[in-house]
Amino acid sequence: MLQNRSQEDKEMTMKVLMKLIFILLLYPMSLSYAQAQQTLSFSPANPTEGQPIEVSFAGQACGDFELLNYGAHIVINHVGYDFLTCRPAVYDIGSLKAGTYQVAWTYGNGAGPLAAGTVVVTAIPVTAPTLSMNALVSLAGFLCVFSAYWSRHRRPQRTEG
Repeated sequence: MLQNRSQEDKEMTMKVLMKLIFILLLYPMSLSYAQAQQTLSFSPANPTEGQPIEVSFAGQACGDFELLNYGAHIVINHVGYDFLTCRPAVYDIGSLKAGTYQVAWTYGNGAGPLAAGTVVVTAIPVTAPTLSMNALVSLAGFLCVFSAYWSRHRRPQRTEG
């Protein structure tokens, strides 16, 4: 049956068969990609205000990214795909104010998040200056000596009358 076709038809059939084989080979990879989204990890795990935060997930990231900050929702958007620039999927989102943030790692084609997670940034505790026990004892001693000196060396007030 193939012997009766022209050479051009044979080439076209081979091209179609090669494309079909390629698609069938890619099908299992697309199924693994469509599985449940991954969870992002954050470094440091419990950041405080002013600490730079790195976001990562298992796998490789190829291409360029942009950071979209919508207040409590942060999106790391994959805007370009380039096989030559693949690297571990790690992105520095900088430092954040105290609060809870939802972070998503997405592709620019609107396919939904590849990975998502929540990071809680705590406020830096405010420490009031305190005095040590030695400083308190020294201050009390100084006040006792000063009050004794003041009471002996002050001038008596004159009363008119």
